[in-house]
Amino acid sequence: MSKIKCIFFDCDGVVVVADGMHSMKFAQEYGVPQEQLLEFFTGPFKKCMTGEADTKEELKPYLEQWGYDKELDDYFSAWHAFEDKPDQELLDDIQRIRKRGVLCCMATNQEHYRTAYLKDKMNFSSLFDAIYTSSETGLMKHDQACMQDLYRRVNEIQPIKKEEILFIDDDQKNIDSANQFGFKGILYRQRSDLESLPEFQELLREQ
Repeated sequence: MSKIKCIFFDCDGVVVVADGMHSMKFAQEYGVPQEQLLEFFTGPFKKCMTGEADTKEELKPYLEQWGYDKELDDYFSAWHAFEDKPDQELLDDIQRIRKRGVLCCMATNQEHYRTAYLKDKMNFSSLFDAIYTSSETGLMKHDQACMQDLYRRVNEIQPIKKEEILFIDDDQKNIDSANQFGFKGILYRQRSDLESLPEFQELLREQ
């Protein structure tokens, strides 16, 4: 078993454990039909996720169409606050692992404004050795080009082999991408998925 030198953690569903998505809560509150919500999130929002478009500019006409009567920034504030639910126990584990010299990075598909919130307001810039988001790299995690890019970036920090990297995510297609590239992908559903992982527990036991 190769010694683990780097762990990539997903954000939503792993490090952040909000009770659902703010967009669904919003749709219910404002009576927005599912198909109208999907029109945005499967359409213009995709370019926002890769940094090719500005989320506020793309979302504004949709909010007007949906009858949202508050300021645009109010929507983003409510969204970010609703999903500001970090798993503190996991974050504590991550700090212990970092003290043992293992790189702990976040790899997440995020648009620009939430990226800034995660880094600054949730203090993730201090809690992880590096944060890589799709809006900054221009690449989504299911893409092999993203795995290549992540590998290049961590090797700019220190030399690491593919087999020395754990990739923890709650989306099977991202895990498949990580495994195909040569990382060890771990599908995350609940904390026991990590507690039963020998490599993870070894890192927590080391002194």
